[in-house]
Amino acid sequence: MLAEGRPIVIFPEGTRRKMHDPPDYKPGVAALYALLAVPCVPATHNSGAFWVGGFLRRPGKIILEFLEPIPPGIPRRTFMTLLQQRIETATGKLLAKTEKEMAVLSAV
Repeated sequence: MLAEGRPIVIFPEGTRRKMHDPPDYKPGVAALYALLAVPCVPATHNSGAFWVGGFLRRPGKIILEFLEPIPPGIPRRTFMTLLQQRIETATGKLLAKTEKEMAVLSAV
């Protein structure tokens, strides 16, 4: 994929989680980061605000934000800490904004 110039998308937790549940980042993301030796572009989204569980969804606008890239070559533990901090900080801000917007809409 990289040789073709295509991006590789990895979900570092391997699954979805409910809003405000604690993160559970898997070590495979660090292994791939080290093996591929390319920048990692973390991303965040607010889909958890609309996911009820299973296949149930609430209507709403899902936002996907790409964060500052992490350059290759950072030690594993530092990479995992940086990755989690960036994603969780950005996700917290995005979900807080989404929850406020949902509260305004439900009050109307």
